[in-house]
Amino acid sequence: MARCMGLFIRNQNACKRHVWIIAICALLATPPGQAGTCRPLTLLTRLHFQRSRTGTRIYVPVVIDGTSREMLLDTGASFSMVSPAAVKALDLPSRATDWRMYDLSGSYGQYGIRAKTFAVGHLHWRRVDFFEMGSNQNIGGQFTGTKLIGVLGANMLKDFDVDIDYGSNTLSILSPDHCPGRVIYWKTNAVAIVPMSLNDGGQITVRVRLDGVVLTASVDTGASKSVLDLSTAESVFSLTPGSPGTPAAGYVPGGNGDSFFLHRFHSLTLNGISVSNPQLLLVHNAARRHLDHGPALGSLFSHQSSRDLSPLLIGGDILQHFHVYIAYHEHMLYITPAGTPQH
Repeated sequence: MARCMGLFIRNQNACKRHVWIIAICALLATPPGQAGTCRPLTLLTRLHFQRSRTGTRIYVPVVIDGTSREMLLDTGASFSMVSPAAVKALDLPSRATDWRMYDLSGSYGQYGIRAKTFAVGHLHWRRVDFFEMGSNQNIGGQFTGTKLIGVLGANMLKDFDVDIDYGSNTLSILSPDHCPGRVIYWKTNAVAIVPMSLNDGGQITVRVRLDGVVLTASVDTGASKSVLDLSTAESVFSLTPGSPGTPAAGYVPGGNGDSFFLHRFHSLTLNGISVSNPQLLLVHNAARRHLDHGPALGSLFSHQSSRDLSPLLIGGDILQHFHVYIAYHEHMLYITPAGTPQH
């Protein structure tokens, strides 16, 4: 069984859903000789977040240039971004860059933004750079200048351990300088330990098995729904878009009329975690059309070839049932069932 452990708090800020889990069978193991030779966990900040109406997206309170706003927590975004509406409302200076930041729909921004100050809980930065989003609306939602202003991406998250408990709506950011594997400080009977890698854009990638087929998947807290690339659905799973089992379900916002489809698979497994009957969105990643024509950054991609993009996104509709600890420096995910919601 996984044991609870002490948590050293540097900045103290005190603060039953249906779950699709068949089994979590991996157990937490501590490497021999590690205890007593390295640092304990150090909590840098902890805060409560709001969730979207569907419960599948996380809105983190931030303070940008002294103004309180919210940003979408997006492990799938290479770089943190601010919407055009927020740039105008907050009077943020912008400048043209040589880069294009694409999102899944294929829209892009190419302006850099600089905030004088930026804070997430007790973490504070000065002279922070963002990219301006291509529009105020994309697959991540509607980003206004008065509340939700953009996304908090991998460029800022990957310097820390990021602990997300969907059960208690709590985000904890911790120092990565601690004993390897010694991260589970909450009560749980089992934990899945999932090796992960980071691509050139800083997105988390893992190996999964979808209906028996091994695929590379991105773990994307910014995606409301889990998504399978439509080309993969057709070529690997022999699915026919528009058929009774794979009906059309709408159009991609800003996606030049691209349709998306739905299909319910039998199982999705990830190193001991098994999700039964997941329903995935099937859509073309429109950014693939642009990536081989020059460097790019974006929500799901960086300056890699389009062939390096993960065909599968694990989004909030699946992640919301778990407590997920992301150890960026260890290249490990620690996943347990989500805790009981706190009132």
